[in-house]
This record gives sequence, structure tokens and C-alpha cells, in this order.
Amino acid sequence: MPKIVVVWEMGADLGHVTRLDTLAKYLVGRGHEVVCIFSDVSEIQRLYPHPKTPPYRLLSGPRWPDKRLKLSRPPANLVEVLLSVGYYKAAIIAAKLADWRAIFAPLQPDIIIYDYAPTALLATRDRNCQKISLDDPFSKPPAIFPLPSFDVNAKVSSANLRVSETRLVDIVNSVLAEFKLGKIAQACDLFATDKSFLLSIPELDPFAHVRTLENYVGLMNAGLMNDGRSQEKIAPNWNSLSDAKKVFGYLKPTYPKIKVFLACLVEFDIQGRFFIPHASQEVLNICRNSCVEISSRPYDLTQNMEQCDLIVCHGGHSTLLHATLGGVPALIIPLQQEQLSSAQKCVDSGLALGLGGGVENTETIKSMIHAMLYDKSFKPRAQFIADIYRNKFTRPALEIITEYIESCL
Repeated sequence: MPKIVVVWEMGADLGHVTRLDTLAKYLVGRGHEVVCIFSDVSEIQRLYPHPKTPPYRLLSGPRWPDKRLKLSRPPANLVEVLLSVGYYKAAIIAAKLADWRAIFAPLQPDIIIYDYAPTALLATRDRNCQKISLDDPFSKPPAIFPLPSFDVNAKVSSANLRVSETRLVDIVNSVLAEFKLGKIAQACDLFATDKSFLLSIPELDPFAHVRTLENYVGLMNAGLMNDGRSQEKIAPNWNSLSDAKKVFGYLKPTYPKIKVFLACLVEFDIQGRFFIPHASQEVLNICRNSCVEISSRPYDLTQNMEQCDLIVCHGGHSTLLHATLGGVPALIIPLQQEQLSSAQKCVDSGLALGLGGGVENTETIKSMIHAMLYDKSFKPRAQFIADIYRNKFTRPALEIITEYIESCL
């Protein structure tokens, strides 16, 4: 039986795991042998709490250290993100590349599907199999040199970006030479595959204006699964008898002003459904006697999204894509550069407002929430974009991707 290997290497939280789990389950249901290699298997355990297990073979891949190299300024583009996580040192890349090659050696895959997995791609440069990537705008850089900056307002010169990219390419090529693998010419070659599916839309892609021939396929959800939704997630269960505005949120406990924000939010007449993993007792207490429900388990965003009036998040691409295709505007509170990039694009597209992660002025926070709930320009704009793609995406991304995979077997 042909073997399909699914790989996730970098990034954090549920976005990557959720879409790969959806694809892997669907492929298994169609009779394929699937092996998933995740650098952080704890994320999949959030979807399959003990004693549940996924219906595919699961392996643990090499992890990059959580502690990043401190640069003289925040990483300006994906090249500098890679340098900060460990690509600044050939010995670190070589060790990870060797680990990946050892994992792949006994598997003998016919198809490898990559999600933000540059080192795994390097490790398989000499493998004669079909290579497919599932991408979002952050993890699929445009094919230009140097890679563009995340922040359009940042004062980082092209010369500085060229220096960073030349450094990265030289380091990577020294490792590839050690393993007798073909060199790369520029940073985007790290992510080159036979076929790429961009799980996004141009309105959420900060680099849409410099891409060519990109295959935007929108959202990959569980719509083709037998029961139509993930049993591991919970339904929002909105009160249909209430006229209160419906607000969904996905916030991290590391958001430094989360208690201030929630204290402002509960003053509004809303129904809130907030996913906050590992929420502290202090955070729970703020919402205890309000209509804001906090869950440590993720909500199923495929259910009743169109009923929402607002989504609050940090700018994770998957959450924003659910919001936009559901016709829901967003209040984005970015905590890092990737999220800042997404926030800027959403604001420019008229789909969101951005709130700084360090803002603690209650009047500013309340005015932002009020604008998103009652300004009549945001919801129609979001619904207009949703209608465009409702007519354009006539086939689910999961079906399109699976059809291509099976054509390669």
C-alpha cells in the first residue's frame, strides 16, 4: 500500500495540527496508510485527550528550542525568524537534519506533505517521492530576494534583509554540502515543493501583491468528514433567544493585558465564548458572573460562525480565515511579528481593527470593542468578502487536496 507521510516542524498552537489531523483522518477514511510526524505531539493530545488516540500512526519529530537567539531587533522577515530559532549555526541545523533523515529512513514514503517544515524538506531533498506543502502566507514566502518584511511600517532596509538572507543561505549550503545534498540559491528554496496549496485568500495574505501563480484554496475544515465536525471540539451553543451581540475569542494566557481586556469586555451586553487554554483562576474569576464563557478546550469554528458579530484573537491565520469566510469582522491583538503582519493586512482590507498587546488604557480598549460591535462598516465588508469566496470556492479545499494526492499515487 502506498504510504503518505505528513510532517509539521515549526510553529505553535492548534492551527497546523488541526488542519493536518483533518487531512490525515480523511485520507485514512479513504483507505490510505498515513504516518504523521509532529514536532510537538502535545498539541495533538489536546485534540485527543486520553484515552483517545488518532486513527493514524503518530511519531514525534525533532523540536527546536523554545528559547530564541536575541537579535538586535525583532525578526523582520521569515529569514530572520529562522536565524533566531537556530538557523544561525550550522551545527544545530546539521543535528536536526540528521534527526529528520533518521526518522524518514525506515518509512519509505511515496508522498510527503509538509506544513511549515523547512528542515524536514532539506532532509528529503534527495528523496524521489512526491512533495506537497500545505501553507499559509507566513510559512510560504514569495519567490523573491530578499524575502519581504512582515511589517510594512518597519524601518528595515532591503540591504539589511539581503545581508540576513545571504548569511542564512551560506549557512544552510554548508550543511547541505556536508550531507552531499543540492544547494539552495535563496531562502524561498527552503520551502520549494512539487505542489503547494495556499490555505488562505489574498485579503489575508500580506505578500499577495508579490506572488505569482499561487493556488489559493481557502479553508480546510472537516466539512467532508462523516459527522461534519470534530468531536474533540465543543460547540459554541449560542443562546438564540438573546439579542446580545455574540463574540468569539481565542486568547493566550501569555497576553500581558488579558485581565484588563476581559474586565472591559464583560461591561458590554454580549454573549462571549472564549477559548483560553490554561486560563488562571484570576482570569476565570473576572468572567464568573458574566455572559462570557471561558473554555480550556477549543470551540468548533465550523458551527454557527455566521451568527457571530465579532471575533477577538491574536492574529492566528486559521482563526482569521474562519472569521473572514464566515463574514465576521475581527479585533486583533498581535503578540508577535507573524500576527502583526496578519493584523496589518486585515486592517488594510477593512476586515479588522488592531489593538496593541501592551495597551492597558481601559477607555482605549472599550472604544475598540464598541467600534467593532456597533460601527456599521465592518460587518458588511466582512460579509461582502465572504460572499465572494462562497461563490468562488465551489469545492472544499480538503476535496481538492485529496484529489491531487490520490492522482500522485
